[in-house]
Amino acid sequence: MNPFEPSINSNPFATSEWAGSSAFGNANPFGQLGVVPTRDSFDVARGLSALDNKEESETFSVSEVRYKPPSPIIGLVSNNNILVFALENGHIIRLNLLEPAGLEDVEIVRGQTIVKMFLDPSGTHLLLVVNNEDTYYLPQNQRRPQKLKVRGVESVAFQREVQNPSQGVQILVGTNTGQVYEGFLRDGLQRYRPVFNINTEGMNITSLVFEHFPGDETKFFTMAVTPDRIIQFVGGPSLDLALSHPIYRVLPGSLPHSQLRVFSVRGGLLTSFAWLAKPGIFHGSLVFGSQNPGDTVMSSDTDLLPYPEKNPARSMVLTEFYFILLYPNKIQAISRLTKEVEWEKNFDTTLVSLAHDPVHNLIFFFSNNKVFELSVVDEDKNVWEKYLQMNKFEEALQYAKTAAQKDQIWSKRAEYYFSSSKWELAAKCYAKSKKSFEEICLKFITVGQHDPLRTFLRSKLDGLHKRDATQYTLICTWLVQMYLNKLHELSRARQDTVHLSEEFQQFLEEFKDKLDSKTTFNLLASHGDLDHLFFYSRLTKQHESLIFYNLSHHHYQEALAVLDSPKGEGMLQEGIDLDLLEKHCPTLMENIPLQTVNFLIKHAGEIEPKKMLPAVMRYEAKVASKRGKGPANEEHQGIRYLQFLVAEKKNKDLSIHNYLLYLYAKHCDEGPLINFLKQKGTMFDLQYALRLCNDYDKQQACVWIYSKMEMYEEAIEQALQQPNGLELAKAIADTPLENDLGKQSTELRKKLWLQIARHVVEKEKQIQKATAFLKDCRLLKIEDILPFFPDFTLIDDFKEEICTSIKSYNKDLEDLQKEMVDATESAEMIREDIKRDRDNYTIITVGQKCKLCGYPLLSQSCYLFPCHHAFHSHCLQEEMKKYLDHRQKAELTRLQEKIEELENPQAAAEKKAAASSMLGGMGLPLEIPFFGDVEADVSANARDAPLRFDQVQELKEKIDSLIANECFLCNKIMIDSVDLPFVDPEKFASNNTWKVTPVSFS
Repeated sequence: MNPFEPSINSNPFATSEWAGSSAFGNANPFGQLGVVPTRDSFDVARGLSALDNKEESETFSVSEVRYKPPSPIIGLVSNNNILVFALENGHIIRLNLLEPAGLEDVEIVRGQTIVKMFLDPSGTHLLLVVNNEDTYYLPQNQRRPQKLKVRGVESVAFQREVQNPSQGVQILVGTNTGQVYEGFLRDGLQRYRPVFNINTEGMNITSLVFEHFPGDETKFFTMAVTPDRIIQFVGGPSLDLALSHPIYRVLPGSLPHSQLRVFSVRGGLLTSFAWLAKPGIFHGSLVFGSQNPGDTVMSSDTDLLPYPEKNPARSMVLTEFYFILLYPNKIQAISRLTKEVEWEKNFDTTLVSLAHDPVHNLIFFFSNNKVFELSVVDEDKNVWEKYLQMNKFEEALQYAKTAAQKDQIWSKRAEYYFSSSKWELAAKCYAKSKKSFEEICLKFITVGQHDPLRTFLRSKLDGLHKRDATQYTLICTWLVQMYLNKLHELSRARQDTVHLSEEFQQFLEEFKDKLDSKTTFNLLASHGDLDHLFFYSRLTKQHESLIFYNLSHHHYQEALAVLDSPKGEGMLQEGIDLDLLEKHCPTLMENIPLQTVNFLIKHAGEIEPKKMLPAVMRYEAKVASKRGKGPANEEHQGIRYLQFLVAEKKNKDLSIHNYLLYLYAKHCDEGPLINFLKQKGTMFDLQYALRLCNDYDKQQACVWIYSKMEMYEEAIEQALQQPNGLELAKAIADTPLENDLGKQSTELRKKLWLQIARHVVEKEKQIQKATAFLKDCRLLKIEDILPFFPDFTLIDDFKEEICTSIKSYNKDLEDLQKEMVDATESAEMIREDIKRDRDNYTIITVGQKCKLCGYPLLSQSCYLFPCHHAFHSHCLQEEMKKYLDHRQKAELTRLQEKIEELENPQAAAEKKAAASSMLGGMGLPLEIPFFGDVEADVSANARDAPLRFDQVQELKEKIDSLIANECFLCNKIMIDSVDLPFVDPEKFASNNTWKVTPVSFS
């Protein structure tokens, strides 16, 4: 029975250089091999045994170390490049393959034989069991083993992933009594306690494995094997609880050296297991998920592989694709995929056991006096072919390494699906193979499978290179034809086409640049597929072609739909769109006027209305040609569109308004026409409108046009000529009031009402109706219409109106008398106020200054306001000139000159003489004064002084009314000047006070 824990690949000595003396003991026992710088020289140096070339393969090779140990080898374990030999004399040889010169020889127990060794994955912790069932612990870097209390150890499972192995490792120990213990190995065995008992006498726990569930450190998976059964456990959060829900699987027979081997990719999660049992190798996959206690982790693909030999193997190693079996005289490699022996090698010595270093994939096996390494190179080299033979195509692709291999897989996969009538899958696989394009197409056509052929062609496009433009165009065009045929077929069968239509649109959108636009357009048009024709035209922006096609086939709605495309996809976002609309709108308006007008209204903000007039005129011509043939109450779409522009969009174009007026005059009663004439904001030509209404005998409309032209008398005369036109005339008579003509309005309205009254009296001879006007128009009185009555009219017909008029006059006289009394009282109150104001005064201090110039106020004449602001007369006049208009400034200047002339007549005369002299020098006629009577003039001025004083005072009062009604600092002038600059911009431009000049600091 093999007591050791082996486990996977390649030569542990290949990367090391070993050196030492020929002496044994503390020296290197491999010293006779010498220094090995490379693998090739090392292999030659250590002397490969003469092996049969027939037994060699590209994947497996065996190397023998020519070494004669001082004592027979009885055990070998390896992990993490640490190699440990157990010798029959009770010694162990421990070697770090990365430091071959540091070989250790340790004596365990004198007089005892080592029967089992267990090495953790890090190579740090070594457990040894001797023949008296004692257990010893030898950590790394120690030479003295420590005896443990545990006895009868048959198997040990170490925690696989440990951050710092030197700090200890968790273990499970299986014994020869069927018990499992949990412990922690660090400077001895700690926390040692039983966690499971198989409760079967003489049942050994021959192998153990435990693993954390991925992502859950409190959930464990454990497997154990005995000579006849395999046990699995799932649970947590501790190992004792995890091992409380066992699941057994028993096989016939009992194998004392039963072994459990597991495999993980690069030290990751366990993926598969193999149990060396009596009837064969029980193996399968491990699948970790959401298992609960009592659930299994084994997948459903578990199987029992019988041994190829008559007897069970001695030892086993599990790799990714092989079972490595060791027999007493041979070693075999059985494929996990084909279950066949792919390689074996015979030996002339008795082999003992296998040892596996899973960390670095190293496999060793040995006899009592020889050590061998099994190198496994590229074990996945031909795996793709095996998977292919098993029709496991995804796995085959995963391990295929060359393009030729992948092509072979895709071809066989396609043939497999084709033979199984899985046409769609076959088409996709054929597209990825390099089989002849024509051959594949013919295969599908022969069996009548056009849908898979379409799938093949569609997939084939993904493999084409950009430079294959011709192939792209041909295949894409063929696909368009196939899509159209299939859509037609589904439509005839009344089947759903939505999915295929979406697929077709996606294809057109993706390969629009590869298709020939003209050919594709013609194909779509030939099938009458307007939806996709419309879609493709939008993609390629062939709007005009699509519109022309629809119009030529009388598909007016579809043509309009092209123009009315959604925002961002359609046409009303580009420059050409309005041109197309202007070009084709007359045809659309002629054939589908309602929909066309709806479209024009919808996009009114983007269309120039004036350019749509030809379309409206085209429609009007058709309406005129069908007059009397269609429904009488059918709405005129031209009027509807133009009225929308005028009323809703406030269009001011004269041509729009004139043509709308023409349509109203031609097609409508006078009611809508008059409403349009009375509508505010209309811009039509009045003379054209009057002529048009006369032509179409719209007399009431003429009345309103006269009114708009302010020819009210003509309007009333026209209105009175109409049947029942009196009310219309009354409405016209009040129009000046609506036009807000001020005083003229009152006089004009009275005149117009008199015109109506005269017509009623003289033409209609209706005295009662004429007197009723007095109630309709308050401007008329009975005396205004009396001249129109005949001379022999009885007063009884309007006696009541005369009495009412007399009462009105009496009331007016009373109101005037009351107003005169009120005026007299107001005048008396004003005189009292003036008398009081004469006694009002204010005090001006000597130091008070003008608010404008800052000089003493009493130095000249001044103004003093109730707000206590005071100004010199001259200063205030100059300041107020800024706020006076041109007329007021001229008036102020004239008044100032007149005062100066009155106050100093002599200076004024001299100034006038100087001006005359200047004019004379210029050759102009002048008046020469006579200076002989100067004294007489002086005496005359003295006599006229009181008169001039009164005139000056009057002129000053006029100046006061211009500039001194209110203090300009406190009144509305100052509020209105808030937005004016403090500095005159013209003066500021010439002033260098605020000029910025650069300063040099150099």
